[in-house]
Amino acid sequence: MTDQETVHVHRRTLLMGSAGLMFLSACGGGSDGTKIVPTAKQDDGPVINEQDAGNAVTPKDVAVLVAALNAAFEGRDLDRLLELVGATTVTPGDKDLRERWAYRLDNFERNDIVSGEFFVGLPEGRARNSSGGPLEYRSNVVFGHRIRDCDSRDVVEVFDATFVKDSATAPLVIDRVSETPEGFAPAIWDVAKVDIAVTDHAVLAFRSQDRDVVRRSVTEFDAGVARAFDLMPRPAGVEKVFIAVAWDEVRDTLWGGSNLIEAQGVAYSHLYVDPAELAQGQTVAVVGDGQPVATARIAVNPSAFESGSVGDVACHEAVHALANQWGRDAPRWVVEGLARWVENQADAGAFQQQRDAIARSFPGFRRRMPRSAVEEFYTDDPDGLNYECGAAVFEHLARTEGRERVIEVASTFYGNDDADTVASVLGVDEDGLFAATQKWLRA
Repeated sequence: MTDQETVHVHRRTLLMGSAGLMFLSACGGGSDGTKIVPTAKQDDGPVINEQDAGNAVTPKDVAVLVAALNAAFEGRDLDRLLELVGATTVTPGDKDLRERWAYRLDNFERNDIVSGEFFVGLPEGRARNSSGGPLEYRSNVVFGHRIRDCDSRDVVEVFDATFVKDSATAPLVIDRVSETPEGFAPAIWDVAKVDIAVTDHAVLAFRSQDRDVVRRSVTEFDAGVARAFDLMPRPAGVEKVFIAVAWDEVRDTLWGGSNLIEAQGVAYSHLYVDPAELAQGQTVAVVGDGQPVATARIAVNPSAFESGSVGDVACHEAVHALANQWGRDAPRWVVEGLARWVENQADAGAFQQQRDAIARSFPGFRRRMPRSAVEEFYTDDPDGLNYECGAAVFEHLARTEGRERVIEVASTFYGNDDADTVASVLGVDEDGLFAATQKWLRA
């Protein structure tokens, strides 16, 4: 399953207000190590005489602050980091911030699987106090991170913050940072001491006290994700899928929580933001350049272990994570139908056993599945077969046109939110796919 609320949450995290973002790192390059070369000469604004400049925020001010933030992060210096983000006074919110980052820094240091870097917002134009007095403005503190072998690009957390520069010669400081943004925290590394197990196809994060449970299931996890990789294209740079093993106290809160409270697993979608675009003040997802658009953080809940379905859950959620490379515009029947279709490929008889029931249910499914349907996919399911009906569309395509057509149809839906565009690319519209599947099921 995927979390329906994250569709809105992650749109919010990429709408960064009026402030642009400047990526300033010690190496002067993107987070993937490449040099950033502007394609056009940058406009530095009007020339301001020294005696008239007053108190202004400059790129150099931002660079100094970013360097300090990254030095604190790389040194795992919690006190210095909290000082830099204006959280030295202990309030209930600050206490939560301290606890989260204490866990995060410790887990990153012990496991060495996540790389991270800070970004800071630069005001559009010049933030300036002509009199030379104190200057205050709101902008963003951004933390980008990447899980080794799991992410093509940085996953970005955006914090709203208040910045202060007391005088022309004073440093730029963060007076106060907002609460951790919804949809990104708490991550599993923010709420407990976690261990990491790396398999051929997965990176598993879990509490130390769950080590025995994970050890008994590690082969199933790996085999499940491998099934997803067998049928899904690999995003650039991705060799594994990240899976967090949740527990009851946090299962409904990780990455902002899920409204799918009965789910055995949930994939929380995260858009990528191109570091080079970010460096030039853009806040758009990666689209149209052949690079993956998004990824997902997967949480597997205790019920998956209780039901003995760890492998199937890992496979299903891994498909969600891998499919996000194409976009996040697919209707729900495509999202869940594709994942169930891949999941079912491990059992040659799974579809045939339910074919008659699916055929009876499909006309109602066809009526209920307008492209805009999201929550209705989960709530309006009288026969309990919406997943299987969605999978039947892909089973029909695979048997009549081949697996390449399955990927073509799925990726086109994922990458386009316009029904006419989808129909033009595929040569058939959504209802045409349903009609052909319905006829095939009855044959």
